[in-house]
Amino acid sequence: MARVAQTGAHQVRLESPPRERHLRLVHPLDAVEHELRHLREVEERGDSGATALIVVAQVMATILLAVIVELALTFPFYFGWL
Repeated sequence: MARVAQTGAHQVRLESPPRERHLRLVHPLDAVEHELRHLREVEERGDSGATALIVVAQVMATILLAVIVELALTFPFYFGWL
């Protein structure tokens, strides 16, 4: 809603600050979480040709995570950092 202010012979429109209407910044992790939830639903239904690929990707991601954790724990001991 705009307000009108009169200063002498001039009329000035005073704009109110724009209201944020359901604007929400989507955090990147929220987007990833949403996509993972969607992939899990597709996998559980099994009606997509990508179901096997989703399962293989999950297994590979789990193995990669285990290797990263193992390396993160092994290197400091091997090089004597701890």
